[in-house]
Amino acid sequence: MNVIKTITIALLIGFCGKPVLSQPSDIDFAYTTKLVATMMSKFHIKKADIDAEFCGKWFDRYMDTLDPMRLYFLDSDISEFRTLSAQLPAMVKKGSPDFCKLVTARYQKRVETALAYANQRIDQEFDFSIDEEIQLHRSDWPKSTGHRNERWRMQLKHDLLLEKSAGFDDANALAFVKTRYESIRAQAKALSFERATKLYLDSLCLTVDPHNAYFTPTEYRSFSHSIYVSYSIGVSLNFQKGRAIIRSYRPSFQAEPVKYPIEGCELLAIRTESGAVHHVREIDSFKVSNLIHYGLEKDSSLTLELYDELRQRRFSVNWLRKRTDL
Repeated sequence: MNVIKTITIALLIGFCGKPVLSQPSDIDFAYTTKLVATMMSKFHIKKADIDAEFCGKWFDRYMDTLDPMRLYFLDSDISEFRTLSAQLPAMVKKGSPDFCKLVTARYQKRVETALAYANQRIDQEFDFSIDEEIQLHRSDWPKSTGHRNERWRMQLKHDLLLEKSAGFDDANALAFVKTRYESIRAQAKALSFERATKLYLDSLCLTVDPHNAYFTPTEYRSFSHSIYVSYSIGVSLNFQKGRAIIRSYRPSFQAEPVKYPIEGCELLAIRTESGAVHHVREIDSFKVSNLIHYGLEKDSSLTLELYDELRQRRFSVNWLRKRTDL
């Protein structure tokens, strides 16, 4: 089984070495989509049938990839998309980009609207004396704009409390949360055709097998370089509905002693020596993995901002490159 999976991945990598997605053309999208679907249905051990049942599961995963915390799309969007997703088998066969383009454009619009509200709401007072609960893992979608705004009020309040629990004062907690969502807003606004295609086809591949992924030309170039780099900090991740969870930790030569167990904790942000802060929630998992595994190639220190949901504890872990001769 592992051999066949490896062959499938190698075929994907070999194909993606040709930058067919370097320009946002429908012809490139069609060729790529049909090739990936063919590989999943003919070369993968599961030989997935891209039929209506499969496309229903693919659709659900696609929505989870774009909006895992149910903070952007409205229930009416999902109903519209689900109706159109019935045509996915025919769209894949033709290589039509229509569904991907529609969902991507709506996603960018909803993120802009939601985060414009969040940016305005976060500067207002929050009553922390009220006993309220937030549902972190939702399955339903907001029924209206007002319903979505209420989710954002609770989300912002939760995030501010989280930063306060880590010892940040009001001003720094506010600045940190603001920066996180401004980063997500900027990423959505600048979403490229290549990245949109990645999200779309990744969902297809992952529906077949959670160990599969589609490599874009940009990722392939990065992968080709990174396989020669050995500055891993010894952390492996699971990505669950937009959250990066520490799966395992193997201390490496860069590690400083950790104060608390980090397995099972959520990775919130990565701080580099230069002062850059990479907010993990809802950003490109490939970029997160590169920072985790190869972040010390250029920086001599790296800080992970973690949250232990079980103990409701927010803390930081520092890595320092103690050997500079490598």
